[in-house]
Amino acid sequence: MIEVKGLSKYFNNKLVVDQVSFHVEAGETLVLLGTSGSGKTTTLKMINRLIEPSSGQVLFNGKNIQEQKPEFLRRQIGYVIQNVGLFPHYTVWENIGLVPQLLKWSQKRIEERTCELLSMIGLPEEMATRYPHELSGGQQQRVGLARALAANPPVILLDEPFGALDPLTKRQIQTEFDQWDTLKDKTMVMVTHDVFEAITLADKIGLMNEGQIVQIGTPKELLFLPCNDFVRHFFDTQRFRLELQVIVLKEVVDQILTYPHDTRHQENDAIIIASENCSLLEVLEEMDKNNVDFVKAEVQKNKFRLDALLSREMLLKTFYQIKASSESG
Repeated sequence: MIEVKGLSKYFNNKLVVDQVSFHVEAGETLVLLGTSGSGKTTTLKMINRLIEPSSGQVLFNGKNIQEQKPEFLRRQIGYVIQNVGLFPHYTVWENIGLVPQLLKWSQKRIEERTCELLSMIGLPEEMATRYPHELSGGQQQRVGLARALAANPPVILLDEPFGALDPLTKRQIQTEFDQWDTLKDKTMVMVTHDVFEAITLADKIGLMNEGQIVQIGTPKELLFLPCNDFVRHFFDTQRFRLELQVIVLKEVVDQILTYPHDTRHQENDAIIIASENCSLLEVLEEMDKNNVDFVKAEVQKNKFRLDALLSREMLLKTFYQIKASSESG
């Protein structure tokens, strides 16, 4: 879907992006992660020609974007930025419907799409007549996402989309973002400096430093199989939490192989119930919140649903087994 080949950019004779190459498959989310000034945003903006490269190529569905008019290219690519960028004198409805209007959609089609997106982002239709200054930061960010999706583009670029939000709102929108069906088939490239956000939302991460991609791979690969000390130390401050986030409950049950009931569990002991795709971090935080020591994992296995009753001790023991196995390659 998107192929970046040897992309470089100079500003005032200073090299800020240095021979960056990567490939993003259709439906995949690549997160460009790195320290401030590592070239993440410049790389992102070269994908939709907001910045022109000094050298290298970007291919979109096999076609060089330099051979396309910028305005035509950008209508195929949704774009979300940190400060939202909503037009202050347009209502929510007008902001969301702007690109479909430019594409000369019928009014009926625009109305249907706008209603659909308002429902998706959890805003009641009566808020459609409000202006951006009448919305909270989280609501503005949701509208910004809806506007980027309005014309149903196959590609979405996101530049620090949640960076201006308070931690609680950010976590809530990140969770919603990961669950919206509309995004399931989108090809996305996101820039962030938020390590947890990258680990949670990415299919692949490109970790950048001084204008270069140091390592590209799945979140697990970067955490458990770092290519050098820079990659290893980059995640150190949150390592335990991040490692719990990349391992899901199904992996724990598969590692155990059988589906045992913990013998210490008594019939009237409190438990929580979790699906197989919940991360270990989510499960353990929910156990702490509810002050329980057992989780019933609902796992699909060979067309059958199996319930595994697991203790906190068993979860952590198995986590360390999976971690050791992953680190050995």
